[in-house]
Amino acid sequence: MPSLGEETKPMAETTASQRVDARTESVFSYLDGELRGDELAAFEDRVARDSALQAEVESYRAVFRSVEGVAALTPGSGFRDRVMQSLDAGESQGRVIWLPKWVTIEDEAPGRPTGRVGLRIGPIGGGMIGSLMTFLGVAIVSIVVLWIVLSVVGLTLGIAGFLLFKVAPVMLLGWIVLKVAAKLKARRKLSASDRRWLERE
Repeated sequence: MPSLGEETKPMAETTASQRVDARTESVFSYLDGELRGDELAAFEDRVARDSALQAEVESYRAVFRSVEGVAALTPGSGFRDRVMQSLDAGESQGRVIWLPKWVTIEDEAPGRPTGRVGLRIGPIGGGMIGSLMTFLGVAIVSIVVLWIVLSVVGLTLGIAGFLLFKVAPVMLLGWIVLKVAAKLKARRKLSASDRRWLERE
């Protein structure tokens, strides 16, 4: 079984933490203006007599003032117009515009957390336009050259086909006719000489 000292030690620690919590709560109540009458007078008397408590109150008061200043940060009148003017100016300059976390361009009522987003807005630069025009020019020239090459190849194949299937058969037929005519003529000449030889005989 635990000894009496072991039982009372955790209880003492719990009581000390409770005293700290009660002290902090009283400071918060004082700063929030919740203390009235005798409670307020007693707490102010304690603050006047306890320098540590006075320093704690001043520290929390400074923190509260800082928090109140942050909470009071809300967009003023004409904020949307100023944002849109900044966006228009950034569009002409091509610069990055960082907007606060609670700014949304789509929503008419700022305040909804949308994240801090950088918007890079800018026109297409002259270099990009030049590159685009160069690409289009090269593409057009390539298409024209390809069309000319295909036309020449098609014309060449057409001429070759015409010569092969139209002219070549006619030339072959003419050559055959000439050969046959030459042979017939040679035979006719031989027959005439034979007739003259026979007549002399």
